[in-house]
Amino acid sequence: MKKFLINIALFSLPIILLFSEAFLPVEFFSYRPWEALMYSHSDYLVPYYPNADLTMESEGDLCHHTENAIKKNERWVTDSLGYRNNIFISNPDILIIGDSFIVGSSLTQDSTLGNVLNRHYGYDKSIYTMSPSPFIDFVRIVNSGKIEKPKTVIFSNVERSIPKALDKSQYDDDVHNPSELSIFKDRATRMYSLNYLYARITGKNGPGVVGINGEMFF
Repeated sequence: MKKFLINIALFSLPIILLFSEAFLPVEFFSYRPWEALMYSHSDYLVPYYPNADLTMESEGDLCHHTENAIKKNERWVTDSLGYRNNIFISNPDILIIGDSFIVGSSLTQDSTLGNVLNRHYGYDKSIYTMSPSPFIDFVRIVNSGKIEKPKTVIFSNVERSIPKALDKSQYDDDVHNPSELSIFKDRATRMYSLNYLYARITGKNGPGVVGINGEMFF
């Protein structure tokens, strides 16, 4: 009977962990804010959970899982569309679209490009960032009426590939905010807990630079 109960417990553990993610803190099984807030469901345009305000100690850029890990205190704030802005702006003067360089994936909130530019202009110009996003997302959001066409658009794509051509069939796609239920389902099924357990059991540390257990990293 004892062996049977143990087997049942082991069988049930992954299922319990899987659905427990929706009730635990969003950053419980992650090491960086962008991982914790990333929206993984493909039916929605939004990259991150909307209306979030998360502060955590980030680890992972260099020497992660060693005594010399580079740790940083990061704050992430997302707006109602799930983009990393302090507030949602429906009629920006300048709109910046781009990749992780624009979103500031290893920066705290007041150091992102959008917020730095806002301070530089003395908040006389409204600056809104959409990242990470392809250009087609900007077209879809403008066509949906959620954002007015700005005076200036800046597009950054420096990481991996040439931007894809715009496809007219995508222009009229409905743009809508995810519901609380869809966010709950996303958190419950993204399997961070299982990935976390697998990595700890097998000693895998992901694709990042682990480094060495010494001060002379380079």
